[in-house]
Amino acid sequence: MSYVISICENVNDLENYYSLIDEASKNNLVFNFSEGKYYKVLFDNKLIGFASIVEEKYSFNDLKRFIHQDFRNEGVGGQLLDFIIQDANTLNKTRLTGSFLGENEKVKNFFKSKGFNVTTGRVFSIVVLSLK
Repeated sequence: MSYVISICENVNDLENYYSLIDEASKNNLVFNFSEGKYYKVLFDNKLIGFASIVEEKYSFNDLKRFIHQDFRNEGVGGQLLDFIIQDANTLNKTRLTGSFLGENEKVKNFFKSKGFNVTTGRVFSIVVLSLK
């Protein structure tokens, strides 16, 4: 499958899309669409996912990703994360950080496969990727 991933210029489209998703599918993800940098994923010109980061001088922080449930476990999230890492490298960032809820082994292994250090906790886990 071919996905088109890009930096999102109009977050209103993402906010509208996300507002239509049922709460159970959101996995407790909360996005602040008024701040941060956003990336979008299209399949056949349809929005199927997106991610956000908070851009700091030397790092990308607070990484969050959402992929529509019909497209999960197909490599979309990995391609999206690879795009974000490439963008961070292009902008000479030295670190990418994020978190996820609980001790989710599947998510933990996903981030580890991308080179992240993962510190797990009962309530949430922290992921950190050193760049350069």
